[in-house]
Amino acid sequence: MSNLNKRDKFNIAIIIIAFLIFTLIITKFTNYYGSLLDWEAQHIAIPNTLRTLFYQNFNILPDFILNIGSGQNVYYLSYYGLLNPYILISYCFPFIKMVDFISIIGILIPIISSILLYIWLRKRYDERVSLISNILFLFSTSLSFHSHRHIMFINYMPFLVLALFGIDDKYEKNKSSLLIISLCLIALSSFYYSISAYLVLIIYYIFKYFENNKKINLKELIKKLFNLSFSFIHGILLSSIVLLPTAFVILNGREKTTVAIKLIDTLIPKFNALYFLYSPYGIGLTVIVIVAIIYSLISKDLKYKFLSIILFVILLFPVVNYILNATMYIDAKILIPFLPLLILIIAKFLTDLTDELVSTKMLVFILLITFLCIFNFDIYIYVDLLVLSIILLLFKKFNKKYILHFIMLISVVMAIIFSLNDPLVDKKSFDKDYSTLKKIVDYIRKEDNSLYRIAIDYKNEAYINQIFENPSYLTSTIYSSLHNRNYSYFYYEELLNNIKHRNRVITTTTTSDYYLNFLSNKYIVTKKKLVAKKLIKQIEGYNIYLNESSKPMFYLSDNLISENYYDKLKFYEKPLALMNYDVVKQADKTINLNIKKDSNISLIKIGEVEVKKDLNYSINLDKVKTLFIRITMYDSSSCKKGDTYIDINNIRNKLTCKSWKYHNKNYTFDYLTTSDKLNIFMKKGKYYIKSFEIYEIENLNVEKREEVNFKYSNSIFTTNIKTSKDKYLITNIPYDKGFKVYVDNKEIKVEQVNKAFLGFKIPKGNHKVTIKFTSPLKKEATIITIVSFIAYFYLLWKDSKDENLFRSKLNKHKK
Repeated sequence: MSNLNKRDKFNIAIIIIAFLIFTLIITKFTNYYGSLLDWEAQHIAIPNTLRTLFYQNFNILPDFILNIGSGQNVYYLSYYGLLNPYILISYCFPFIKMVDFISIIGILIPIISSILLYIWLRKRYDERVSLISNILFLFSTSLSFHSHRHIMFINYMPFLVLALFGIDDKYEKNKSSLLIISLCLIALSSFYYSISAYLVLIIYYIFKYFENNKKINLKELIKKLFNLSFSFIHGILLSSIVLLPTAFVILNGREKTTVAIKLIDTLIPKFNALYFLYSPYGIGLTVIVIVAIIYSLISKDLKYKFLSIILFVILLFPVVNYILNATMYIDAKILIPFLPLLILIIAKFLTDLTDELVSTKMLVFILLITFLCIFNFDIYIYVDLLVLSIILLLFKKFNKKYILHFIMLISVVMAIIFSLNDPLVDKKSFDKDYSTLKKIVDYIRKEDNSLYRIAIDYKNEAYINQIFENPSYLTSTIYSSLHNRNYSYFYYEELLNNIKHRNRVITTTTTSDYYLNFLSNKYIVTKKKLVAKKLIKQIEGYNIYLNESSKPMFYLSDNLISENYYDKLKFYEKPLALMNYDVVKQADKTINLNIKKDSNISLIKIGEVEVKKDLNYSINLDKVKTLFIRITMYDSSSCKKGDTYIDINNIRNKLTCKSWKYHNKNYTFDYLTTSDKLNIFMKKGKYYIKSFEIYEIENLNVEKREEVNFKYSNSIFTTNIKTSKDKYLITNIPYDKGFKVYVDNKEIKVEQVNKAFLGFKIPKGNHKVTIKFTSPLKKEATIITIVSFIAYFYLLWKDSKDENLFRSKLNKHKK
């Protein structure tokens, strides 16, 4: 900052004030700076959970988190804040609510990124061009929009810009320390975007080579890139404490994409300007970026020609997008790290324009080519091009540099329009709900301090990962792109829970007795009236029910059926079997279940059904019945028609439209309901209904289990057990690699029981039992990180010594 002049400092003040005004406009003084979509459930809840657990035992990196998802490897949450530099800072400020902290961080990330980028741009460009380019950067919809929608899409940006400084240091002074720590911080902030960010830095390094060499020596360039690779390796090794265990869970816990993409199709050129234009789920710049790329393509400046060719290839070949998204899908959000390079090209175009190196004839030609590039796109792109053309041509005519400032206005207006269309979290409503639910959770835990789970059936999406600052609160819900895959499969395919969301990575509270009973939901918090549940208290409009049929989290069992036998049961028999029997590898028992098919109910029309407007109807039953209903679809509607869903007694099942990249695959709508009436709602849309089946469950009672009381602390469970005969110890904790069980201090074999959970054999007698979880590869990763930091501190000392030596020689030379 010491090298900045008064005009620079004034420009930086403009940048800060402009974004603060933007935040006030979109929050309207009544909202938090966060979106209703995912912000409550993930961006606030998961960091809040991690911070709460840290205060419990001051373990900055636990192995296991029992509180959410019925118990998960903590590295499943690494995308949402585990060792994230911002979240670690929040640990120092327990008096700041996480909702406020994340709001502040969401505002600071774009501002800090912009200030750093401004200083970086000033190495090459004047104050005016740097300001205009910076406003385009700051108000790109990717940066401005995701500062309040998906903060993980942009939280690495300050470190990416720092790394650009690091590339300069590496190339010009052979100093690596800034680059290495920046690479580490990028990975800790967002491993998903780190690959794209690293590619950006490599491209910029090659750009630097072109900038400093009139003649290109390929051998020399390869040698320099080889030397650069050691800095990248060092930065990655520094962050291996997160990257290695996370890589393990990615291989074991990532849901496969449901959109079929053929590799050959991605190799076919397909120009898509929207990768770079407007969309928050792309880079989100205005049409000037296409103008600047075309200008650089025809420019004689080799370094910018190289840069524009690379960026044009990204626009032209979907395979680049596909590879950067780890071959899961094609999604332009992965290109957001390329934003600084595009700003660099825009700044070059504006500089040449103001230096009168762009003739009117050339400008008109570029604008015409741009028009062809955006042909057949939305009307607002043409409006943008028209306004931009007027601004540029007016500048050429009058040669008044202030005219170029209107380019910034287009970007700011677009950012405001997009952000105003993102509904934000209402501050008053959130604070009230959170405060009340926290009070309820604290009350329940105070009255009953054993191990059990609480089901909160209210605004499920908002509180999936929330533990309300109570480290003893446990829930079976989780919303994370990484999670225990077997648990997720069990939740949907064995318990047959309804799917009401657009993807399958969300496991929320349902009112299904299968879900409530099996997953140890001893208490239910809801505003609804529930059948066959004991109401124990009401707090501020919420009902607290005791679920006396819930299974304990740990129990001894000899009521066993074999996995082979279980797999042969009908789909509607399986969840009922799980209520009273436990599934192990080998057992001899056979069972009878009281389920009968009901063919007397005409539930829904079969075939291709067009519902022209929302439809409500009811079917009266002759008495109160517990029914399991399945509606089977044979196809999903087009995305022009939208998603379809059917509610039965307020239980919703949704099928996403055909080309949705996170397709939920919900072709079987399952419902478990107890009532004397079926109230059915069908959303307007097109349905492809293959069949429906209805089964009456005559006995849903859950037998009492022989509960075992465990103590839990810091990823370790301990207890003493007394049993009169050999049995299985069954847990309701999802099985995962990393569990070890010790009986009387001797390790025994663990098994996956009940299709997804941890269990093991216990011989008769008195025993001390310890269950311990260690995240796979964490030990190895810790050693690598420690050694890498020792090497880094040596490098830091060496760089500092070299810098002092350089300055000493410089001072002698001046004398």
